[in-house]
Amino acid sequence: MKVDVSKLISKEVSATSEHGLDEEVAIPDRNSAQIQGKVLLTRLDQSILAKFDITASLNLNCDKCLESFREQLPLSFDREYSLVPSDDPEVLAVGDGELDTDLAIAQEVSISLPLQVVCKPDCKGLDPTTGENLNLTEA
Repeated sequence: MKVDVSKLISKEVSATSEHGLDEEVAIPDRNSAQIQGKVLLTRLDQSILAKFDITASLNLNCDKCLESFREQLPLSFDREYSLVPSDDPEVLAVGDGELDTDLAIAQEVSISLPLQVVCKPDCKGLDPTTGENLNLTEA
């Protein structure tokens, strides 16, 4: 989502603005995540500090039983967006009076996912012989 920060840029240092987020963001090596929440922007001397408070909802596949499930990730994080143009691809920058939240959100969702994604803590996985989902059988 692109947020217009042209008015915030023209204000004094420490001025703030808050924006609601309700969008779909592409997550690398995953599908996409539905994002809901808000971002508080604070004008700094040479940058804008973005404080995100969001919930990411995305479909995942369990690494044990391979079933699809919906995961909710509550996330709070900060990113700084430079007001000074930079050729460095690692620097998040404000361009044409707009701040793009998608890259920061996609990065944070990606690093917040567990290494082993499971549908539930006590997932039994698949039977190694038959491939049957052991969560669906009576024990």
